[in-house]
Amino acid sequence: MKFLNFFTFLMLSLAVFQSCTDSENQQKNPASVSNRTYDAPKPKIAPAPKAAPKGFQASPGQQTVIHFSHLGMEFGPVISGDTVHAVYPFKNMSLGTVVITEVATSCECLKTEFPHGNIQPGEIGEIKAHFHTEGQWGRHEKIISVVVEGQDPIPLRLNGEIRKAG
Repeated sequence: MKFLNFFTFLMLSLAVFQSCTDSENQQKNPASVSNRTYDAPKPKIAPAPKAAPKGFQASPGQQTVIHFSHLGMEFGPVISGDTVHAVYPFKNMSLGTVVITEVATSCECLKTEFPHGNIQPGEIGEIKAHFHTEGQWGRHEKIISVVVEGQDPIPLRLNGEIRKAG
């Protein structure tokens, strides 16, 4: 089961990495880059899912000590250059203290904030993500991998449409 989860996570990461590489290659192509400058619009905030589950429950197959209220968010459409902000609330559902040891992202354009240190039983926290869309356009899926000490990574998704500025 752990091997299957790891393999699935690896394949998703490779697919997303390729989408980041494609966008970076498009940006380096002089024919596709505009020399115009634009005033950056106000940051967009990804809306919470319309039917968020009540409380903190594990999604099917989620066998972890922390449970998220949602594992994915949809944003957009936004204009290339906007910053999208997303929040993923979670709760420690175990009877013991847990530690988030790492939060990895599928692209350097995605920055995160997460609680460092011990998370007590029943404690609620959140993972914050900030997606900088500069130089990207089209449909995007970004992956945030949350690693809790002694557990398989928990993939969180941020999906949406980015439109070219101008």
